[in-house]
Amino acid sequence: MNRTTLLQGGLLLLAACMPDADASSRKPATSPGVQEEPAETPSAQAVAEPEPVAVVAATPSPAPAPPEPEYLELRRSKTKKTILFEPKAGAKARGLTSEGGSFRVIARQPGPGCADDWGQLEANGWLCLTGTEVAEEKPTALPAMVTFDPPEPTEFDHYMETGEYDHGQPDQLTPAVYAKRWRRFKGQLYGSIDDYVAGKAPVGALTGGAGMKYRFEEIVETEKGPVLTRDDGKVARLDDVYLYPITRWQGRVFESDPPPAGLWPAITVNYDGAMVHPTPDLESEPLATHPWHTSLWVEKTPASEDGHWWKVPDAGGPGIPGYINDLQDVRHPSASPVRPDGVGDDELWVDVELNQQTLQLFRGDELVYWTVIASGAPPKGTPRGTYRILGKYAYKDMASRPGADDVYYVEDVPWTMVFRPAYALHAAYWHWGFGRVASHGCVNLAVKDARYLFENLGIGLPQGWEAIYPTAEESAVVRVRRGDDVGSDRREEFSSL
Repeated sequence: MNRTTLLQGGLLLLAACMPDADASSRKPATSPGVQEEPAETPSAQAVAEPEPVAVVAATPSPAPAPPEPEYLELRRSKTKKTILFEPKAGAKARGLTSEGGSFRVIARQPGPGCADDWGQLEANGWLCLTGTEVAEEKPTALPAMVTFDPPEPTEFDHYMETGEYDHGQPDQLTPAVYAKRWRRFKGQLYGSIDDYVAGKAPVGALTGGAGMKYRFEEIVETEKGPVLTRDDGKVARLDDVYLYPITRWQGRVFESDPPPAGLWPAITVNYDGAMVHPTPDLESEPLATHPWHTSLWVEKTPASEDGHWWKVPDAGGPGIPGYINDLQDVRHPSASPVRPDGVGDDELWVDVELNQQTLQLFRGDELVYWTVIASGAPPKGTPRGTYRILGKYAYKDMASRPGADDVYYVEDVPWTMVFRPAYALHAAYWHWGFGRVASHGCVNLAVKDARYLFENLGIGLPQGWEAIYPTAEESAVVRVRRGDDVGSDRREEFSSL
């Protein structure tokens, strides 16, 4: 495949942040014919190709698969079903099955509110088996990943000029191929692969608009060129949709890749180039200018009384230090904050710092992971406070509130962890502005970061489940702060979805 399309992920392109409460309320994904949509101005400058740097984020090896649990039978449902904590109608929700996917039934028993038996599932879940059927295939971990090679942000200008990008090694970065209709990419849809190959006319088009983002199952090569397939069988030509570029950035795993003594990892976040100065003075002639998302080392102790200048060893050559400012040019970890009440010495918890736009994962008081995020852009900021994760979703549709000025609809946002109704940690495949505010209020993460956190925080997702709602004992704590202002403890106020 030597041709594709790429969606520009603008710095101010606001992330979807309100989980869609009901799949039946989805906005239609197609519209009859092709409509011109308003021009969308790229709000982030194209990212320069970064220079080689010494800091490389460690990608942890996947944990070995746990042994398969014993079970009575495998079943499936054509529709998504709610798993309960107890075998009775009206019990508290425990999770969700996936649409059409299989799940394990450990035991069966009759009970009120179910014409068939209640099935006991993994993770203390119960499901009325009415409307389900015996399954042949074993359940798999969700989200299932797609292997493909999306563009990188550094290729945006070239892609927009030529419609092409350089293909590297295919990777499993996301659970789907994400694209949209934008500018010259009209997003025409054909009834099926056979219809497209036979030369039949399009049956519609993706709905246009800056906030409309769509999920495709896979890329399929045909005799007339590659197409993207939808879950309803419709297809779009690969060169007629705008394929999102996806950053390969991932934060640092301190446990497997500790930094040198006395140093913090840091990353540049100035689209115009981050300047390293010979002295802590913005007016001084810079020693070096680094492109967006260049990794650096900085000393752990600030180099100025205001706390915003950081010393960069060997910035001007061996033995010649430089200085970089964290108000506009760089992001770095923060000093270890006081642990929230009730968090154990060996318990993982999340610290989101809004000034630096960073996320830190602690085990007790030990920093084990650090990365950059994109939180809420004014006036839709991310609320400060201490929360816990209320729901973990393999993927989640998100939509703007009714009557919103900036309408958006985003299909299958992967690795979503809701910590307060309408606010979540989740992957953002539609932009690369991590280290700057960019969302409607959620905490946006690069896809590798979102997957790492999803797989390591709190209770895991049983195979075949699309979502799980953890108990307080199973859930990770999330604290959102601005500097030393940690807000209030909201765990009791927001205790369930």
